[in-house]
Amino acid sequence: MGLKRWFLSGEPIGTSVGEAPLALNLDRPGEHQLSVIDESGQVGRVAIRVLGR
Repeated sequence: MGLKRWFLSGEPIGTSVGEAPLALNLDRPGEHQLSVIDESGQVGRVAIRVLGR
């Protein structure tokens, strides 16, 4: 149940603890990479596309 650090396209966007969710305001259209790093250094990444209105 450790700390997780979240990044959008390399920019820090927040932290969460354990299984707690992280709310995002994705207002930058385009392709991005959402990444998370936990306290042990494990990394998860996913590519996403944010559509404009």
